Amino acid sequence: MSWSARQPITYNGEVYGQKDVEFMRFIDLPKRVGPIFEIALAGKTAPREKIAAAGWHIIEPRSVTGTVDAYREYIAQSRGEFSVAVNLEVKARSGWFSDRTQAYLATGKPAIVQETGLSEIIPCGEGLFAFCTADDVAVAVEEISRDYQHHCKAARRIAEEYCDARKVLGAMLRQCDLPVATS
Repeated sequence: MSWSARQPITYNGEVYGQKDVEFMRFIDLPKRVGPIFEIALAGKTAPREKIAAAGWHIIEPRSVTGTVDAYREYIAQSRGEFSVAVNLEVKARSGWFSDRTQAYLATGKPAIVQETGLSEIIPCGEGLFAFCTADDVAVAVEEISRDYQHHCKAARRIAEEYCDARKVLGAMLRQCDLPVATS
């Protein structure tokens, strides 16, 4: 997670922030659902001590993103993903969906991600959970723990249906009235 990669944007008097704004709303999750959360945290201004005191295990992001193999291995050894979204995406309800989340789903790992309107596009509740509140996260963690293998299989199905470039790119090109190769 990049703590705050840029300055907040103000539009029509509304301030749109970064992930740091959203993360602070959920900082106490490890105290609520257990010490199961790890964060690869980038950013010089991130309050690492405060985050660690709240129960998060912090790792150096370059150790898991320095190479494609390290990134792939980190996702493969993870139990799943938890992620807040950029405040701008949450407020705008853009439907934003992370490429990292797609990697987790493709690996057959469940994901608990902040609602940005994505649940209007991709089914949530099995393998992929969209949350608005800490209660939503707690329910998702409990549900995944209850039948982990089911949620792993559901995660993979979501990736195959909604993230496969052969399906998604073709549909996007057709929407733009562009030719699609049939081979």
